[in-house]
Amino acid sequence: MRAALDGVEAGRAEVVADDGTARIKAALSADPAVLYPGVL
Repeated sequence: MRAALDGVEAGRAEVVADDGTARIKAALSADPAVLYPGVL
């Protein structure tokens, strides 16, 4: 909750407040072949 409030106070457009979300967000910039090894 603290991270979300800090983000709102700082005027951030996006707040990543937990480790799981941070890992998913980081993975989105990875090479699609890494994310979908059986498909690509």
